Amino acid sequence: MSNKLRSAVALAAATLAASGGAHAVVISSSFTNGLQPLKINQTRSLAKFNSALGTLNSATLTLSGSALGQFGIFNSGPVPATLLAGANIKLDWATGLAGLDLSAKDLQLSLSVILPVGPYASQQTSDTASASLSFSGNPLLFLGGAGDLFQLQCESSASAFVRVDGGEGGGSKVGVAVSAGCGGRIDYDYTPATAVPEPGAIALLGVGLLGAGAGVRRARSVSDGRAAARRRRQ
Repeated sequence: MSNKLRSAVALAAATLAASGGAHAVVISSSFTNGLQPLKINQTRSLAKFNSALGTLNSATLTLSGSALGQFGIFNSGPVPATLLAGANIKLDWATGLAGLDLSAKDLQLSLSVILPVGPYASQQTSDTASASLSFSGNPLLFLGGAGDLFQLQCESSASAFVRVDGGEGGGSKVGVAVSAGCGGRIDYDYTPATAVPEPGAIALLGVGLLGAGAGVRRARSVSDGRAAARRRRQ
């Protein structure tokens, strides 16, 4: 191997070594439960961090919830009426992961509608709400092996309010249906156990070797030309 080619290879190897430092990577595990009529009690699992992947830098847990309220009124009287209704929903969380306390991580969802209705008529409407809460936990709590899981449990409590204004001279029938669902997500920020060279460093290696190859070809061409000239003079 020529000195130029050796130098190019050495330079490319040094570049790879300098750029091969591991960069943080983020992986996630999540679930979203469907809406269910209140009262709900939902349990799902998230993946623990597989320690074989590398060093866990941080773990961010996100708790989420959504609700749907459907409201209807039938005004059987000769006077217009207005329905004022809603619900306040609280989602409480628990987990089987030792050391992780979720007792103060509840979510609050509020539904509210104002629905006017004419005489001898009916109307329906709906309202939705959602909320989420993210926080960092002690990374050591989430360490595990491939396939290890931990559970999250979400339970609801709710209070509803209904009021009908107007509609004198007849009765009003009101219908209320509320459903809710929970979701969870865990994001793991970690440094991989094995460093992977960046694409730019690999490209630079290719350019260096190509340049070295071109230099070798030029040197051979000059050398061959000088040899041919000596033969002609002889």
